[in-house]
Amino acid sequence: MTDHADPSDVFAVQVAERVADPGRLEAVAATGLLDSAADAAFDRIAAIAARLLDAPFGFITVVDDTRSFWKACIGIQATDPRDRQNAVEESFCQYVIGLDDELLVDDTRLDARTADNPSIESMGVLAWAGVPLRAARGEVLGTLCVVDTRTRSWTADDAELLRDLSAIVVDEIASAQVARAAARSEALLSAVLSNAPIGFALVDDQYRYEIVNDTLAAINGVAADTHVGRTVREVLPDVADSVEPLLRSVLTTGEPAVGIEIVGSTPAEPSVERVWTSSYYRLEVGERSRVGLFVEEITAAVRSRRRAARLASISGSLARADTLQEVERIVAHEIGDYFDASMAVVGHWDPDAGTTTVLATPSVRDAMEESGHLTGEHAPYADAVRTLRTVTIAHPGDRVDDVLAGARPGEVVAEAFVPCVTGGGTFTGVMWIGWNERRRADDFPLPQLETVAGILAGVFERNRLHRQRRQLIDTLQQSLLDEPPERPGVEIVARYRPAGDALGFGGDWYDVIGLGDDRTALVVGDVAGHDPTAAARMSQISSIIAQLLLSGTPLSVLFSAAERAMAARSITAMATVNVVVIDPRSRTLTSISAGHLPALLLTPDGDVEWLERALRPPLWTLGADVHPTA
Repeated sequence: MTDHADPSDVFAVQVAERVADPGRLEAVAATGLLDSAADAAFDRIAAIAARLLDAPFGFITVVDDTRSFWKACIGIQATDPRDRQNAVEESFCQYVIGLDDELLVDDTRLDARTADNPSIESMGVLAWAGVPLRAARGEVLGTLCVVDTRTRSWTADDAELLRDLSAIVVDEIASAQVARAAARSEALLSAVLSNAPIGFALVDDQYRYEIVNDTLAAINGVAADTHVGRTVREVLPDVADSVEPLLRSVLTTGEPAVGIEIVGSTPAEPSVERVWTSSYYRLEVGERSRVGLFVEEITAAVRSRRRAARLASISGSLARADTLQEVERIVAHEIGDYFDASMAVVGHWDPDAGTTTVLATPSVRDAMEESGHLTGEHAPYADAVRTLRTVTIAHPGDRVDDVLAGARPGEVVAEAFVPCVTGGGTFTGVMWIGWNERRRADDFPLPQLETVAGILAGVFERNRLHRQRRQLIDTLQQSLLDEPPERPGVEIVARYRPAGDALGFGGDWYDVIGLGDDRTALVVGDVAGHDPTAAARMSQISSIIAQLLLSGTPLSVLFSAAERAMAARSITAMATVNVVVIDPRSRTLTSISAGHLPALLLTPDGDVEWLERALRPPLWTLGADVHPTA
C-alpha cells in the first residue's frame, strides 16, 4: 500500500481484517446469540436506548464474518431470526469493529467512512450512534446502537448513556452464557436419569407388594420375591411413614402423586441416608384398586444440587468480599466446609508488595507463620506455584519432603494444592485444602477445587485492580489540591476526604490565596458531578477564582466576573463557591457565597456557629451580584 493510499480504502481494509479476526469470531460464536430467539431483557435495553435518545430504531447486535444479527431490533417487526439480520457490508456495526471503539455519525452521507453504505438508501439511515459490546477478553462482539432517519448532532451525554447501557447488555450476555451452560448440564443429567433403569412396583389396597422389578429390589436391598405379600412397612420400615400417606391419598382420590421426594434408608445400606423421587398412580384391576409406583434414586443428584447451591452461596459471598479479612472468613469457614475438609488455607500472593498473606483460621495461620515455611524447593505448595497445576497428596507418604509439617495440623492426611489463576493467566496465590483421611489418587474433587480457586483468583485480581484504581484516583485528586501556604497572622490547616462514591473523585476543591495587606482568602468550591470531567472543570474554575482574587477583584462582583471568564472559555459547569477573606490586622472575616454551605466559626469560648454570608445562586445560574458580609 503506497503512502498516498486513499484513507477510506485503508479504513475499509482495517474493518475487513478486524471483522474476520478468528479470535473475535470465536468469541461471537461462544455467546450463543447468533440465530437465537428474541429476548425480553435485550429488547428492553434497546427500547430504553431508543426512547432516551429519541431515535426510531434501537438495536443490540452480534456480528460474525457475514452478517449482523439483531438480538434486539426496536422499531422493526421481525420475529423470525432469519429476518433479524443484514449483511456485514450493509451494517454500520462493522465500523465499530474496525475502529475498536464507539462511533457516532451525525450525517451518514457526509462521513467518508459511511457514505457508501447501502443502508443509507435501503433503510433510510441518516444518523447512527453505537458503542461496542465486548467479550471478557476485549473482543468486539457487536454493538448497542440507535438509528435515526434524520440527521442530528449526537452529544457526549448520548455516548455516555449508550456506554452505560452497553455494560448492562454485556452482563446479560454473560448471564445468558452461564444459563446456557447450566441448561446443558441439566439436560445431560436429565438424559442420564431418563435412560437409567427405573424401579417399579404394584401394591394392593393394603399396601402389600404384588409385583417388584429387579431395579427396585436392588434399590431396596431385598430380593424381589421376598417383597411379594409383605407390606411397605415390613420391607422398608424407615420410609413407611413417608410412603403410606401417599398410597392412601392416591387410592382414596384417584389423583396421581408425581415426583415426590422420599428421604430415608433401606436394608441395602441401613446407615446411609438416600433420596428417591417417586410417582404413584391408581390402577383399577378387577374389584380392587391398586397403586403402581415408579422409584428412581436421585441421591447423587440431590447431593450435587445441594453442593451447587453451596458453591453458588460461596461465589456470592466472594463476589461481595472487599477485604482480605472477608475472604479469609469465607476460606476458613465456608470453603473448608464445602469440601468437608479439616483445613482450608489460601496463600494470597500480592505482586505489588511481593508478599504472600496466609488466609486461614487463627490457629492454622499462627502455626504456618511460626513454622516460617510457605514454600520449599520440593514442597507441593512450591510445585503448584511453579507449574500452575494442581498438586494432590493422597497420604503423607506421597510427600517428597515434609518442610510444612509444623504448619499442618496433626490430623491432616490428604491434601490438595490448587493455584489460583485468573482466566487471563494471572497468578494470585494457592488454595490449600487438607482432609483428615486418606484418599485415592483419583478421588480428589478436582473440578470443584479448581472452580473455587478460579473464583478466588478473580476476587483477588478484582480487589487488586480496585486498590490500584483507588490509589490512582487519590493521587489525581490530591495533585489538584496544593498544600496551603503559610500566611502572616493566620494558622491554616487543610484536610480533604472524598465521599465514598463510584469514582472517588470529582469537582470539589479548596484554595488559600494570599492577598495584599496580609489578607488571606479561603476558598471552598464544588463543581457539579463526580467524574474526570468535573475534576477538569474544577481545576479551570478554581484557577479563575484565584486569578480574580489576586487581581484585586472586589468580592461584590467576584462571582459575576468569574461567570464572564467562564463564558469566555466556554465553561458551562455549575459550581458552588464560598469565599472568606481574613484580615488579621483588623481582625475581621468577610464572607461571600454562591450557593455553597456557609463556613463554621469556632469562637474562643468553644461555641460553634454558622458564619453569616452574602448568598447568591451557584455559578452559571446567572445570579445577581451581592455585597459581602463582614
